[in-house]
Amino acid sequence: MRRWRGHLTILGVLAAAALLVGCGGSDDTRMSPTRTPTATPAQTATPAPATSTATPTDAAAQDAANERAAELQAEAPDGVVIVVGVEWAFGTALDSVPAGEVTFEMLNEGAVVHDLWVVRTDLAYDALPVEGGVAVTGGQNEVIDKVLETDAGSKVSLTVNLEPGNYALICNIPAHYQLGMRAPFTIE
Repeated sequence: MRRWRGHLTILGVLAAAALLVGCGGSDDTRMSPTRTPTATPAQTATPAPATSTATPTDAAAQDAANERAAELQAEAPDGVVIVVGVEWAFGTALDSVPAGEVTFEMLNEGAVVHDLWVVRTDLAYDALPVEGGVAVTGGQNEVIDKVLETDAGSKVSLTVNLEPGNYALICNIPAHYQLGMRAPFTIE
């Protein structure tokens, strides 16, 4: 009987050690929502979010996206607003249009999946609260409409009827908003 007790004690110690090793000894109990990618992991890989959401993380990317949007906007029909998405910027040539029907044409010229959300907000476009890596919407940050998961190299259109006010155009894939994929927009 003693012999079995000794073996059971050793097995118990080994099981406890295995649990500690398997858990990595972390005491971090915070949980973040996860998003199931629809593309391969290489296409949806996202770097860690920026520490600040006040400015784009890459001014050169922002300038290039704005320049590309301006080129395309010159050829766009009336009523169409061009948005160019790249890592990690949203470029636009227009920052306001009259109230009414507006078509946003988003070109994903980046290497990973991006999306386009039109959010009406009284907050600055770069000051939306972030939780779990995504901009918090609802309440004072009303989602007017969105196009999800636009593959790299593709183009989507989103037509909405907008009232006068302040809006934010954002990519709300985890961490993308924080990394700089956002643009202000005003409806007059």
